[in-house]
Amino acid sequence: GLPKGPAMDLAVRMATEAGVTDIHPVIVRRSVATGDRSERWQRIAAAACAQCKRPDVPTVHAPATLLEAIEALPEGLQRIVALLSGTEHQLRTGPTVVAIGPEGGFTDAECQLFTRHGFTAARFGRWVFRTETAVAAVLSRF
Repeated sequence: GLPKGPAMDLAVRMATEAGVTDIHPVIVRRSVATGDRSERWQRIAAAACAQCKRPDVPTVHAPATLLEAIEALPEGLQRIVALLSGTEHQLRTGPTVVAIGPEGGFTDAECQLFTRHGFTAARFGRWVFRTETAVAAVLSRF
C-alpha cells in the first residue's frame, strides 16, 4: 500500500538494498498519498544500488490499483500479505511477492481480494509496524 511522504522513499531504499527485483506501489483504500512519484523512486533505487554496489536496479512500477497490481503478477510466485492477524508463516525460498499495507492497513474487502487471489496472511512481528519498518521486517525473513 502506498504510504505518505518520505516513508515510500525509505521503503524503496531498504527494499533495493535487500535485493528486491520489483517494487509495486499500490493505491488502496487507506492510502493517503496518491501521486505518481515513480521516477523519483526509480532514482532512489538507482542511488541505493550505487551505495551498496548492487549491479542491477529494481524496477519501480507506476502506482496502480490493488486489483491491477495483483492481476499483473506472474504465475508461480509465493503470495504473502503481511497482516498482524496472520500466522507466523514459514517462507520458502524462491520468487515471492509480499503485500504491505499503508498507514491504517488493508480493509476487510482488500484482505478478501488477497485471499481470492491466493495470498496467505503472515505475521512478521507482534506489533503494528510503520510501513517502512514492515518492509525491513519482512525482508529480514528472506
